[in-house]
Amino acid sequence: MLRLVHPRGLTLLEMAVALALAAVLASVAYPSWREQLLKGRRMDARSGLASLQLAQERYRSVQGRYADHTAQLGHPSQSPAAHYLLTVEQADRTGYTLVATARSGSPQEGDRACARIALVMQAGASVEMAAAEGQALEPDTSRRCWAP
Repeated sequence: MLRLVHPRGLTLLEMAVALALAAVLASVAYPSWREQLLKGRRMDARSGLASLQLAQERYRSVQGRYADHTAQLGHPSQSPAAHYLLTVEQADRTGYTLVATARSGSPQEGDRACARIALVMQAGASVEMAAAEGQALEPDTSRRCWAP
């Protein structure tokens, strides 16, 4: 009696279908994964701005005004994980503008939608602001850049 022997393993067609499916899944998943990485690193900017804000308030309690530069505060000019440069763009007796800008050479450099994240304190009220690459800062009412 003859027995048919079924070959084991994958055929070339099955392998091609599996690879095509994997490629489609990867092309859908990769942009979402990358966006989540960028969004997660924005926390580094918020952390740096919060630390800089505390330093500004300490400085004002002693000096009676806000500092014009991070150096006056004895604060580093980069965020804790070094993805952002921190600057004081404007300061006077009643308020200040603190800005975190994605560092060139950092993985966060690719975050064009939220290239600059800012905290504006004026007369005791704070406003969270953000700007896409090449744009002016504006209130982040949609919380696109400030969302946790």
